[in-house]
Amino acid sequence: MKSNPNESDRIQSRERSIDLNLNLEARFANSDGVGMLMERLHPEALQWLDHHFYCKLGCQGGVSFLTRTPIFDARIDLWWRSMLKKCDHPLTARMQMASTLFVTGLSIPVLQIEEDEQWTVQDLEDYLFSYNHFNSRGRECELDPEGLGTPWPHLFLNNLRNVCPSIQLTLHAIRRMVEHPPTDPSLLGYENRGTTASQTPHLFSDDEPNISDLFELPASMRMYLYAGAIAGGIIPGTLSHPYPDVPSTCHEQDSPNE
Repeated sequence: MKSNPNESDRIQSRERSIDLNLNLEARFANSDGVGMLMERLHPEALQWLDHHFYCKLGCQGGVSFLTRTPIFDARIDLWWRSMLKKCDHPLTARMQMASTLFVTGLSIPVLQIEEDEQWTVQDLEDYLFSYNHFNSRGRECELDPEGLGTPWPHLFLNNLRNVCPSIQLTLHAIRRMVEHPPTDPSLLGYENRGTTASQTPHLFSDDEPNISDLFELPASMRMYLYAGAIAGGIIPGTLSHPYPDVPSTCHEQDSPNE
């Protein structure tokens, strides 16, 4: 009997999901691994990320993903739609989505970077900009070959918390950065798109929600992807925002040229 190619693709996808999960568990689900994640997400790195992500010359609070990373952002949107259908409450879907984005970023160095390579955030963005769902074997048939849109990333992060509860401080710091974009929308380029970085409560903590429309995925949640990538070993720094330049100087220098 001939094998069903679609079933074969699904089996391979499940195997890759298990392989990635086991790989991340082996690397990070121990005291040394969790410590490395927290060390990479040190205060200076988080300050740089906050500046780059919300700057008009950076990610514009995540709004730029729609046009600059159209295929990868479509993947994010499909994950979100799927989670809304499967979860019993949109807040549960948001918690799972935060985990998915963080672990997706964490997995990019594992899946894409050779052992002797070193990427900066500029390399990460070049990868995201050119992402077109192809791999070394050609066209990728599965929408989510690593199963990143399933519950396992959320379970993986819970496992890290069990190994080292203090990682919650790092995750909580990222959540607060996602929730609190700059108060001046002109810094973000939102005025031309009619979009805001909606606050995103109840992701890595037990805070009560304070949001009008829980069924929308705030653009600012894309920051979790960047935070995960830096935790995985990608070094901060882009052409427009070299690291470790003082973040506060960028707007002052660039605004006269807008």
